[in-house]
Amino acid sequence: MNEAPDERFLQANERTLLAWLRTALSMLGFGFLIARVRVGGGASPTDEAVLFGAGLAVILLAPLTLGIALVRYWQTDRALREGRPVRSGAATVALVVGLVIPLCMAVALALLATR
Repeated sequence: MNEAPDERFLQANERTLLAWLRTALSMLGFGFLIARVRVGGGASPTDEAVLFGAGLAVILLAPLTLGIALVRYWQTDRALREGRPVRSGAATVALVVGLVIPLCMAVALALLATR
């Protein structure tokens, strides 16, 4: 029988999950803010549609982020409790590099294009 895992590792795993939860909630709020932006002046309806689409994309990415965080939490928790090595965070890195960074760049470009 495996000995009990160090509580510090279990708590660190929970803190990491909470950090991802805060990130997902921030993405929801930020996406809502972007989607609700009303551009004044001579902006066209297309500009507001671009912002709405960018905001909606950020909102839809939030549950995906939380889902990946939950899966990683459960995998890490199980590995710690069973005494196995913890898998690398390649999926998390792929999510950030492949989705979040390009999405942030798209939102920034959409905001700049409406000015």
